[in-house]
Parts: sequence; C-alpha cells; structure tokens
Amino acid sequence: MGAPTSRSAPELISHPGQGLMTLLLSMGDGMFAEPAHFVTGARGKATALDFNGDGLKDLLMTAPALSSPQPITGFIVVRGDRQKGLAALRLQPVNVVANSTAMGDLNGDGSPDLIVAYGLDNNSSGVAVFRGDGAGGFGSPVTYPAMRPTFVAIRDFTRDGKPDIAVANEGGNNVTILINDGGGNFTSSRQIATATAPRSLGIGDFTNDGKLDLILPGNASDLVLMAGGDNAAFTPLTTGIAAGLYPSVFAIGDYDGDGNLDLAVSVTNSTFSCQQASDVAILSGDGRGGFAESRRVRFPDAVNTLVSADLNGDGRADLISGNPCDLSSGGIAILLSAPGGGFAAPARYPVRDARRILSSDINGDGKPDLIADNSFGEIVILTNTGDGSFITPVRLGLGEARNLSLGDVNKDGTTDLVVFKNLGASGSLVSVPNFTRCSAVDGAAAASAASFFTHQLASESIAALFGSELATEVKAPSSLPLPTTLAGASVKVRDSAGVERLAPLFFASPGQINFQMPPDTALGLCLLTVAKPDGRFAVDTVEARATAPGIFSADSTGKGYAAALALRVKSDGAQIYEPVVRYDAAQRQFVAVPIDLSVASDQVYLVLFGTGLRFNGGPGAVTARVDGVDVAVSYVGAQSQFIGLDQVNLLLPNSLAGKGDADIILTVDGEAANTTSVKIK
Repeated sequence: MGAPTSRSAPELISHPGQGLMTLLLSMGDGMFAEPAHFVTGARGKATALDFNGDGLKDLLMTAPALSSPQPITGFIVVRGDRQKGLAALRLQPVNVVANSTAMGDLNGDGSPDLIVAYGLDNNSSGVAVFRGDGAGGFGSPVTYPAMRPTFVAIRDFTRDGKPDIAVANEGGNNVTILINDGGGNFTSSRQIATATAPRSLGIGDFTNDGKLDLILPGNASDLVLMAGGDNAAFTPLTTGIAAGLYPSVFAIGDYDGDGNLDLAVSVTNSTFSCQQASDVAILSGDGRGGFAESRRVRFPDAVNTLVSADLNGDGRADLISGNPCDLSSGGIAILLSAPGGGFAAPARYPVRDARRILSSDINGDGKPDLIADNSFGEIVILTNTGDGSFITPVRLGLGEARNLSLGDVNKDGTTDLVVFKNLGASGSLVSVPNFTRCSAVDGAAAASAASFFTHQLASESIAALFGSELATEVKAPSSLPLPTTLAGASVKVRDSAGVERLAPLFFASPGQINFQMPPDTALGLCLLTVAKPDGRFAVDTVEARATAPGIFSADSTGKGYAAALALRVKSDGAQIYEPVVRYDAAQRQFVAVPIDLSVASDQVYLVLFGTGLRFNGGPGAVTARVDGVDVAVSYVGAQSQFIGLDQVNLLLPNSLAGKGDADIILTVDGEAANTTSVKIK
C-alpha cells in the first residue's frame, strides 16, 4: 500500500493522556496536519463504515469519559472527505458503557446504525440502537432490556430481508433475539434460555433448511443446538453436543467438504500447561442437526482461540488456533483440512501469546491472510502464499493493542487495521494503514535484494523495488558516492518519525530499482515514494526493522547455492580463499564447487554475504545450522568494502564431510533468513 491518493481517511488517532484524544488529519500526501486535541475517555471500540453515503469509509469510536461521576460513553465520528481530508470530529455523549458493538442498516435507509450492548450489572444494562442520520451522526438511542450482555450480532433470523439482533446475556443465562419490524424498531423479541451464562454464540444453518440455527452453551461440559424456525422461534434439536469435553472455545466450518456445517471444539484438560499439546474434536454435521465425533486433531500447544477459514482455496474450512502463552516456537498453529475430513500436520508460526485472530485478504491478492493481536502490544500479519502456508510474520508494535478490527479506512482499496490500545486506565485508538505489500498510484513493491522477502527492510540494507516505467533506461552509477537520482528516477523514504530521506541508488531500470535504505531510518512504518521520470509516482510501504536478514544467492533469486566463499586456514596460519560456486556456460546455470573438509588440521570457514544483518542484537542473537547441524558463528556484521553489504563467517566442523548438498539456516534476532545451500565434499 502507498500513501493515500486522496484526502479521504483518518491516519492516526491516539490518547496521549487520560481522557485526551489527539487527531492527526491525513493531507493525502503522506503528511499530517497540525494535531487537534479533544477531551474524550478511554476503553472504547471502533468501527469503520460509510456513515454519510459518500463512498468513503468513516471511523466510529465509543469511549467512556473519565471526568464524569457516572460513566458516559461518547460516539466519536471521523468522516472522510475527498477535498478536506476529514470532516470535524463529532462527539455525542450517551449514558451507556459499551461491552460489545455491531453495525448494520436496520431500517433500510442506506445508513448504518449502531447497536451497543452495554452495562456492567443487571440493573443498568441493555441494548441501545442509535439510528444513523446519513450525515455521520446518530439520533437519540432507543433502548431494549438485556441482562449484562456481552455479545451482539446482526443476522436475519426471520428471513424477511431485515436484520435482527442476537444478544448473549451473561447476567440472565439466556439469549435474546430482537425482531426487526421492518422499520428498524424492535417491538417483539424471543428469549432462549441457556443452562449456563453465555459469553458468545454460534450462528449457522446446521439443518440445511435455509433457517439460521444457534449453537449455545449447555451444561458446563457440552453444547446444544437450537433449530431455527419461523419468526425467529427456536426449539431444542440436539443436546449433549461434545458431552464431557468441556469445550471452552469452538469454531464452525465445513471441514470435510460435504456441504454440511461441522463443529471443532476444544477438549479441556484437567490441568493447563502452555506447552501442553491440546486436542480439538471434530464433530461432523449430518445436515440434519446431528453431530458425531469423527476424529481428534492435536495442536502442539494450548488452544485459547479457534478460528475457521479456507486458507488454500480447496473449498474446505481449515483450522487456526491461538496459544495464550509467550512461546518463541509457536503461538499460531494451522491445520489444513484434507479430503475426507482429515487434517495435515500442524504448521506453527511464531506469534507470541496470540489472542484474537481474524482472516482477511490484507495485500489484495485474493488470498486470505491472518491478522492477530497479543498481550505484548503487537499486531501480527501473516501473508498467505496461496497454498495455506504463510511467509515470515510482519509485526507492528502498538503497545497493548486490543479489539482488532479490519476495514479500508483510507479508501485505497486495501484492508487496513483499526485497533484499540489499553494503557492502564486510559487507552488509544489507532487507525493503521495497510503496510503489507500492495500497490498504489502506479504500483511498486519493495523487497530485500537478497532474500526478496517483502514487508520488512533494515536500515542501511540493500533493497529492490519493482514496478513499471520506473526509469528511462538501464543504468548503474559510475562512481561513489551513490547518487540519489539515476535514469530520471529517485526514491524517497519517509520514516515513522516523519523524516524524509532520499535513498542512495545502486541500479535503475524501467522495471527495477536497487537502493539502500537510508542510514538512521527510524524503526516502524515507512512510506517509499518513487518519483518517475514522467512526473508520476509509485509508492509502497514497509516496516523498517533493526534487522531483516537476507543472504545473497549465486543466481540472485534468493534460493539455491549461496553467493559465498570458503576460507581455509592452514595449520601454519596461511589463509586461502576458495570458490564454492561457479557459472557453467554449457548448462547456463551456477553449479557448486564442493567444499573439502577432509583435512582435519584445516579450519574451514564459510563466508556468506547478505544484507539486513549488521544491527543484530549481539552475541547469541545470530545462530546457524548447516545440514541440520549447529555451527559456530565467528563473525556477523558489515562487509567493509561494499555499501549495504553484510558478511557472516561460519566455522564448518569436519563432521560435515561427505554431506553433499547442505541447506544453510541463518537466524538473526529470532527471524530466519532465506534458505541457501552449499555442497560439501
């Protein structure tokens, strides 16, 4: 994604102090107007929708004010405007404290309305409906009784084309269905008793009759299915679902591809351990409301969150779990469904303490990505390759990020993030522009010039930027220092501190520019802007990190044999450099020159060249494995002769002799570089 191409969306909203909100207006060119300050509150929620019908996403927040003796929640509406950037911030106080919110057009006037589940006790709780006025505001609330509601959802339970409201009442041990009369009023309702206090509910057509059914908690050890009927009437159909499993979380999806919705329910163990493997029972639905356990699948760690999504486009739902603990080895585990209802072995991704997990296409390639938050203040994005596997996670530190929401808040055609941050008694609401690889204006995409990993670049590293009509010709500089304009093109980097720098250029062509991330680039989100020779621009965004490890390969693809040397140190101290790869003109490809480790008295170092390594965390922060064997890292840092180039020296043990082709796995500050290889004689 690049800079906003029109002044149409909020860029940053924060609470720097208790009850104080600061709004920075996007000016549409990557710059911000002077901040405006408003007294509000904390612990709010956000939704991004078009409130005034102008085709632009607006931002709605609810925040309980801290200065009132009684909790007062305000609506804060920030409206997108094509000419002005944002309309004036609007605050509408109401006497409710939001527990859960949902948005939808309840009265068919084309304007989204707001539904708020509010109240901390049974005497002062309920559901409030605020009508959207089509101009970005809301009318006075109409309230409906509820008992400490913790969850609201909008679905058409009566099948009349008008959305109804489902409310989980933790304080009343029931679920309320508020029935829409067609005009956005809810004069009738249905009450559904639950055996235990509901904190959420499942909605789906489990009987294939076109009517929505409900999955509700039964006794503490099971679930029940309430079959949907006419006029939002529900009758018990199936009890004792997952009996004895004590399901704490569950997910809904068609895991075997038979057209019937199934359930995946957690199996609660008597003892809890973060690193204890957890079972999830797959309850196959028969399309008539019945369920039978067909298999159990094992996740490698404890399961705190369970989500279903078709990650590889095969028409079957896959399973994603979140682990509630700080684990460097896991955090999110994915089980891809297989034909017949089976599942592949779990794939783990290092997302610490994954709490809420959402699935959406973040980078606009039509493939569902994963977005998670955790208690360490990180938003983590895993980009789907298309086959259900994910590249190295992108992390954005926001500090106590909570209540993750998704929407195109800056109207650039990509999915942005809206998060709320808890900071003790106060909080922050932040609209985060999409920083995964996507194209804007004329389109550009930046990557490490070594690994070709996108999304992350390190300061002073060598990067490649791809696009079209970027430069007038193929050109490289003839002398140092590196120029900042080459073949009519330049690259400007605006970092998270707002400082803009021109990038030194190694190479320019119509389709590719190689550049150095400017020294002293502040960590965080960066905007890259390519000024083209014809006056047009291409933009991309990346996260600047201290390290973004990449190893150069001989064929410049980021794969295959490494662009490396072997340094042989003889017993008398003599040093001999030996090639480990050569170009075979007949085969038109690079081939390996095997490394000889047969002389026990020789010390042989593998000298790798890469980028994005030099600002690593110091001793112990860099590890390496060759053919699965841990090897000593004797040096990692800048290579002094070439700008942006880094070097890694690995001492190869004689025990690797005879291994043949051997993969090299280098890890820097917990992030793995691209895999390259050498051949060992």
